[in-house]
Amino acid sequence: FGGVPIAREQTGWPSETVVVRNVAVASFNLGRLLVDLMFDGSEIEFLMRGFGSSFRLIEDGQNATASPIAQPSDHLMYRWHVDFGSRLPRHLQLEIADGFAGLTVPNDAVVWHPTTTAKSLLAFGDSYTQGQAAEGATVLTNWVNGTGYALGIDNLIISGMGGTGYTVDNGYATFGQRVSADIVPNAPDIL
Repeated sequence: FGGVPIAREQTGWPSETVVVRNVAVASFNLGRLLVDLMFDGSEIEFLMRGFGSSFRLIEDGQNATASPIAQPSDHLMYRWHVDFGSRLPRHLQLEIADGFAGLTVPNDAVVWHPTTTAKSLLAFGDSYTQGQAAEGATVLTNWVNGTGYALGIDNLIISGMGGTGYTVDNGYATFGQRVSADIVPNAPDIL
């Protein structure tokens, strides 16, 4: 890390002290995960399974790692201990392909979900938006709920119409034609 010491230690499976509440785990591009959280302690441990992938840590929008850190490929559980040296509120993001199992923090530290000033998110698209955001879907089963959860937005407006696109209307309307009916009246904070 850029000035932040990190140590790796082999461990067993995560115990009941592992924190996963208040942590947003959202799909990231190309199959990577983004673990997004606010944290006010001086030390944190990320628990990861050794699947041979790499990860990087972002602190307050800046890369805390000069380059991605490789994980072992032995399928064992590892604790990656990060010592920031001081207790301050921090916005942490961990980018990882796979193997994230949770995190632990000292008893006096607090982890909370990042907040946003946005009140609504409108997901506009085709069948991927319509089908993936079906009733009863969870944060881990579709991109719309996962994005809303990661951003801390509960008001999700799903505007997906299978078979439509920029030039194809599929008997309904093209994307351009749908703007006045789907986007304008809802006036979302995020589109």
